Amino acid sequence: RCNAYFGPESTQEQLFAEAAPVVENVMKGGGNGAVLCYGATDTGKTYTMGGPTEEGGAPQHDSPSSGLVQRTARRIFEYIRDRSLHGDIYAVEASFLQVYTTDG
Repeated sequence: RCNAYFGPESTQEQLFAEAAPVVENVMKGGGNGAVLCYGATDTGKTYTMGGPTEEGGAPQHDSPSSGLVQRTARRIFEYIRDRSLHGDIYAVEASFLQVYTTDG
């Protein structure tokens, strides 16, 4: 099921606002979650997930254009930082996967 669609005028902040509840539920419930970008070639999926790159291909940090991966990681580790003050202990596993094909 697709929860939302975004056009080319959408900002990274708007996209993360839509994905943030998934992130929040996973953090608070201790479960699993996924955020997927799907679409045709050259429609902005990689940009949406990773944001713009610096020279050498590294993602920019703390930019208004930061992608979902950077924003999600920041949110998770801020949550852990804040909860760790109360003695909570966390383990984090994360994957970022890009599937690419030239067949279509």
